[in-house]
Amino acid sequence: MAETFPKCLPMDYWAWSFFVMVCAVHTTSGSLNIPDYKPITYQLKREQHRALLSKLLSHPHDKALRIVQEVCSTLHNVLLTAYGVLQSADLDEEPMKDHTSAALVSVIENVPLLLELSLHYPDVVHHVLHGKDTMDVLQWAVNITMQSGVIPVAEEQLFLRGRQELNLLPRPADYVNPASEHQ
Repeated sequence: MAETFPKCLPMDYWAWSFFVMVCAVHTTSGSLNIPDYKPITYQLKREQHRALLSKLLSHPHDKALRIVQEVCSTLHNVLLTAYGVLQSADLDEEPMKDHTSAALVSVIENVPLLLELSLHYPDVVHHVLHGKDTMDVLQWAVNITMQSGVIPVAEEQLFLRGRQELNLLPRPADYVNPASEHQ
């Protein structure tokens, strides 16, 4: 049975700020031989994600669902755009071109947010992100992020659980996401 989510209404200031933050491509470069991108830059972005997620979790559930639906759609588009750029790029090129670097950074900084949203709002994320092509791009994006060298050990559980939730990894037999109505 396909679940339908309410059509997104105009977003309030906070929702718009969250949306813009997700869409913004960080202009510094990154690991995977991305010049000038350091683990601290990643950690600062993750602190922003956590603060925004905390704010999102404090919103009324219906409003949060609408925001998450819009954010997931935007994240999907960001990853598709980066995928298009990076499929034709030489990641070992020295120096790395700015557009290649920006695409890599957009993947590295947005994948953890998507994984976190999948754990907190799994039904919405599954509704927005489905289909073999989408899942292939997600798997690619997660792999790129994990190869970046900037993911701290403390986030390994997020990557494991998020990939399980998105069915990018097999789930254990006793897997349950308490935030999901559908298992």
